[in-house]
Amino acid sequence: MQIETPKSNDEISRLTRSFNNMLGKLNRSFENQRLFAQNAAHELKTPLASIMANIEVLQLDGEPPADEYKEVIDIVKSDTHQLIELVEGLLSINNMIDEAIWQSFGGKDIFQKIINELKDDIEQKRIRVAITGDCRIKSDKPLLERAFLNLVLNAVRYNVDKGTVNISLSEGSIIIEDSGIGMSDENLGHIFEPFHCADKSRSKKLGGHGLGMSIVKNIFDKHNMEVIISSKLGEGTKIIINY
Repeated sequence: MQIETPKSNDEISRLTRSFNNMLGKLNRSFENQRLFAQNAAHELKTPLASIMANIEVLQLDGEPPADEYKEVIDIVKSDTHQLIELVEGLLSINNMIDEAIWQSFGGKDIFQKIINELKDDIEQKRIRVAITGDCRIKSDKPLLERAFLNLVLNAVRYNVDKGTVNISLSEGSIIIEDSGIGMSDENLGHIFEPFHCADKSRSKKLGGHGLGMSIVKNIFDKHNMEVIISSKLGEGTKIIINY
């Protein structure tokens, strides 16, 4: 609850305004933490409920056939994988970074490795991927590779059939540009918020849980890297990473 600001323009009035401003920031912080915990609980509950429901259905049949066992095992395996990804994502947001383990590596090598990992997704949508230039980066390699993987994965997932993904590398700058579905200005303004999905139903269908871009921003911040995103609906997205 804020304090009523005196009408007099004196030191007490200025102090009251400063106190109310600080109180407002604290309230917003607490609200953000509450929403984060609420969303995390919801995301964790969904695969757990699915696992439990499938096990209970299996138990209803006294002697279920082998194919039913296999079907339930496949579902439980998929849901467990989703849980592991979500927990790892939650942990990575708060992980400390140790500059002592940083190493120097070539940017082109990392992106070529990522493209090879996403080969099936790229071929399924017949997307043309191009890498131009190169650069040297010194960082926590596994963490930064995860951030780049998230960005390229989004460029592929939310692209159109026979679309393009262009990755341009130069010393101090990396640009990832796609011809995908793009985002509205409203969604672009919330893109780094945990559990934010521009299209929740589509994100779920494609396997997203809304932590990807929050993790990306967190990793770049830890490396003192600036990320700039511009996007238009139906025209694609352009991401610039300055380091």
